[in-house]
Amino acid sequence: MHKLFTSEDVIRFAYDEMPEEEVVEFRQELLECPEMAAELRIINEAKRLIDNTSETPSNGVVRRILNYSKALKFYPSKSAPKPIEIVLN
Repeated sequence: MHKLFTSEDVIRFAYDEMPEEEVVEFRQELLECPEMAAELRIINEAKRLIDNTSETPSNGVVRRILNYSKALKFYPSKSAPKPIEIVLN
């Protein structure tokens, strides 16, 4: 039976997250479906551009994110009919 591949499958293939037996089928599909091959080329180009990006957040931004994360506390609500958690900052 012929498997129908989706955009998610293209991404899984691009990131080597597909089982080997599925890779064989997917490669055949790429040969038969130019649209899917084009989608894979776009994803691979996006990956390449992301990998070549050298932008990093400043130390101040990283420090603020970490401080915000440390400041989060979870308290159970006493007035709710079911147990829920409220985030206070």
